[in-house]
Amino acid sequence: MTYDSIHHPIVGIDLGTTYSVISRWDGNKADVYCPKGEYLVPSAVYYDKGKFIVGKAAKDRGVMFPENLCIGIKRHMDYKDIKIQIGDSTFTPIELSAEILNHVYSNVVNMFPKDEFNSEGVVITVPYYFRANQISNTEAAAKKAGLNVIGILQEPIAAAFAYGLYLDSNEGKNENILVFDLGGGTFDVTIFSLKIDDTKICFNTLASNGDDRLGGLDFDNEIYNYVLKREGLDFSTLPEKQKNICKSKLMEQIVSAKERLAFDEIAYIQAIDIPPGSFLECALTLEELNGCLKDYCDKIRSILKDAVDFANLEPDDIHKVIKIGGSSKMLIMDEIIGEIVGKGKVYGDIDPDLAVSKGASIYGAFLNDRMGTRKDIDIKLINTHPLGVKTDGDEFVELIPKNVMLPYEQSLTFVNAEDNETDMEIEVYQGIHDLCSKNKKIGTIEIKGLKPAPKETLDIDITFKINLDQTIDVTVVQKDSGINVTKRF
Repeated sequence: MTYDSIHHPIVGIDLGTTYSVISRWDGNKADVYCPKGEYLVPSAVYYDKGKFIVGKAAKDRGVMFPENLCIGIKRHMDYKDIKIQIGDSTFTPIELSAEILNHVYSNVVNMFPKDEFNSEGVVITVPYYFRANQISNTEAAAKKAGLNVIGILQEPIAAAFAYGLYLDSNEGKNENILVFDLGGGTFDVTIFSLKIDDTKICFNTLASNGDDRLGGLDFDNEIYNYVLKREGLDFSTLPEKQKNICKSKLMEQIVSAKERLAFDEIAYIQAIDIPPGSFLECALTLEELNGCLKDYCDKIRSILKDAVDFANLEPDDIHKVIKIGGSSKMLIMDEIIGEIVGKGKVYGDIDPDLAVSKGASIYGAFLNDRMGTRKDIDIKLINTHPLGVKTDGDEFVELIPKNVMLPYEQSLTFVNAEDNETDMEIEVYQGIHDLCSKNKKIGTIEIKGLKPAPKETLDIDITFKINLDQTIDVTVVQKDSGINVTKRF
């Protein structure tokens, strides 16, 4: 069937913590949509009087009514049932993420006459360091938004596709590439080897490391507190609504100043009615910015260095660095990269804000055989978090270690712990700690309908499998009881 890249394209969506982007595969290259004149759509949701508003309009309204605004939703994707309050109502992260995805997609739909646009398939990206439940919840949000999801792709791999050197060249290549992914809410470092020959393009992941609670939002809060203290500002005595408005106005100026300092040594903060009845005017220098972020930068250095060590590489073995995510554009990040892997390796011919979305559309074209290349593409991924179960007490028993090649599976045989036990529960966790209370609970396997038997006489076979997209399938088999079920996390 002929590929209609206008009305029925393959689409890639980068669902970001602070901004989201949507692209299409036009048959030859990835092309970013710019509906309403914006490539970057704020991942912000405003809710009032039964109506959702998403994007820039949401942020604008949120300045005056911040209690009705929610940002940073991506950070809550590990808790599908948590309730986020907006105004007088509460919503789950899946519901709010679905609103963002629906808005981003609908912006493109509305560029066409009614019923003339319908994507052939959508690929959604997630951080490499996301756990299984965060990935599953993202996919659930996309489906709730009514999208035809054909794939979930890790952001660094999407950036590798956007790197795109192979698209128009048959030249052989063999490079080790480091993807430095620092966005609004998460930080990932992924190292992979890229090998290209006449017949195949191979992405082989060597190591991954990161923190799903480190990003531009943390930087903004740190700078905000610094400016409050330096300027002697105190909003605590103001009425709640006025306090929220002052914080929202000042934070908007701080974000603008931070972005300015990505290419200058000084930025100015100007805000009307902060404090009420006054006009705030002050400067923020690059030196002050770097001082505010010292602890975060030290953590980024450590994560980056550990990733290189995990990969068993020396700094000279890293040939290129691809930066993605808005916060990666900060000048201090180039210094950190240079310290750890050497200077002059950052690949500049790629937009950190748009690369992930473009790469997602390219991957979607590959999945649906729309790329037009005769080369096979082989992607080898690794597991980013150890997987295990909870035993008596709080002990974490690791079943699948970190950094094993995916897909990977491990089978264990459990026994019934009590006489005539007909129901069992097994709690599944991911993390690096010995105690489950310090790790992330992925979910619970409920085993019902076991055949009554004396304790420790009934074998229950459980297979844990981590898939390429890092979702987890758990299969439970108890032959005597006729149980054979699979649950995905």
